Amino acid sequence: LLFASQTNYRPSSTITGHGDRVVHTPIPQQVRRMSKNQAIGVSCGDGHTAVLCRNGELYIFGRGRDGQIGRGDQLESVASYRTEPLPVEFFTRHHLRVWQVALGGYHSLVLANSERR
Repeated sequence: LLFASQTNYRPSSTITGHGDRVVHTPIPQQVRRMSKNQAIGVSCGDGHTAVLCRNGELYIFGRGRDGQIGRGDQLESVASYRTEPLPVEFFTRHHLRVWQVALGGYHSLVLANSERR
């Protein structure tokens, strides 16, 4: 199960995966969108978060206006925030299994191969 909390009052950094832009969640809450997926790894950037699942799928949420959440031109809002984890479809579409993910301030690195899930 994946849990997230935050005590940062900066509105630009309020993405916890709960589906809204909660400003203050000091007590960990389960990220419901990930309840059916077995998370085996998590990485955090400067406003975006990645969750690696046991089946090799990668979910990313948070700030993405600089392309760091892997959505290309498919942005959910003008501010380019994704408030809930969604799979990065590029890897599924190309039959790639994700093994590792690392996030930086404005970028994401993914280690993947074409091995079957």
